[in-house]
Amino acid sequence: MAVPCNLLWMKATEHLPGEPASRTGEYQELNIFGAPTGWSVYAETGKPLPQLPRGFTWRHVPEKEP
Repeated sequence: MAVPCNLLWMKATEHLPGEPASRTGEYQELNIFGAPTGWSVYAETGKPLPQLPRGFTWRHVPEKEP
């Protein structure tokens, strides 16, 4: 199966806007270089992640240990 060339730069832990959330929790916005922008959202499993500007992605933030 061919992979679109614009998806080759994405890491396995990143999600495109509109994709269903893989896990419930916090997702941080990443810019076109993969750096966090400072914005985050809370998403439930299976719910679509919010839209972002072209080239931006979402990454699930692991829960912090107390």
